[in-house]
Amino acid sequence: MKICILGTAPHWVKAPFDDTSWKIWAVPGVFPDAKRLNRLYEIHNHEEMKRDCESKPGFVEFGQKLGPDFVLGRPHPSYPNARLYDAPAQIAKYGRKFSSSIAWMMAEAINELEASSDTEKVIGLWGIDMAHNSEYAHQRPGLWFFNGWAEAKGIKVVTPNESDLFCLTHMYGIEDEPRFLTVHREKMNIVKAQMQNHKDAMRTHELMVEKYQGALELAQYIEDNYDSRSKALPPPAT
Repeated sequence: MKICILGTAPHWVKAPFDDTSWKIWAVPGVFPDAKRLNRLYEIHNHEEMKRDCESKPGFVEFGQKLGPDFVLGRPHPSYPNARLYDAPAQIAKYGRKFSSSIAWMMAEAINELEASSDTEKVIGLWGIDMAHNSEYAHQRPGLWFFNGWAEAKGIKVVTPNESDLFCLTHMYGIEDEPRFLTVHREKMNIVKAQMQNHKDAMRTHELMVEKYQGALELAQYIEDNYDSRSKALPPPAT
């Protein structure tokens, strides 16, 4: 049994849609572009759901058609046959480790794979990065937790080459840091120094522009006042 979980990072399009041995579970962000979906999860509140999902043409009808394979965090009158996610049961089993929709989905995937009699048990994560410098970085720890749980239960977790979700550069204490990282950091330091030099030069030029602008304003003031005063003076005596 193989379960593919889809997020919305660009490489979700490389998910195994054409391989029917995979069940495709997804968040609503990939609708309607995904080739096929076996299950959809919407954990958010009604306001977010209306803004991000139900504004898409055909979404409501698709959710209704999924029936219990449309999994909601809260009951919704438009989807009477949807299944309500059993969050209390999951928290009782795993603790407060649910930092994202994908974490809730991984928990259900682990449960179903643990109960499966299939010899092949795989969870694939496509379209999920949660990069450390993005708004989703705080969601990574939850997925690391569920990745560890899955592996401890003999469930293989795979990601595409485009994802660095579970990548380590080296194992701390027993491996040296890769040389490319040392070189990379040095190059970054050079670029940062050059950028700062240009920022300093820009500030110097900005100060000079302000200086010359002040000089021009003073010159204009003198010209304007000299012209008006010269017109008011009587002609010189002859």
